Amino acid sequence: MTNKYLSEQIYEACGVDTNKYAYPDFENPENFVKLLEIIHDRMSIVGLLMYEIDEDSLTRRFLKLVIKFLSDELGYVETKIDTVKQAIRETEWVYG
Repeated sequence: MTNKYLSEQIYEACGVDTNKYAYPDFENPENFVKLLEIIHDRMSIVGLLMYEIDEDSLTRRFLKLVIKFLSDELGYVETKIDTVKQAIRETEWVYG
């Protein structure tokens, strides 16, 4: 799974039309920190990171779990999911 694919999934889960817009690389350190702050400010990051363990790096594991969270696969309250999606849509990201 490429960085672009993970970023595209996150944007799609937030309702951003990925055909119309470019999407940021969430493995870029600046973008990763912003995304981490969005999640941390709105929910328990420890609970999210403990959900699944696999062979990927912590960064890629976090991005995959964000996708599951945004897709409502983890059973979080819908209002929390919506506030995270809105924050991701409204954040200025580094592209390229």
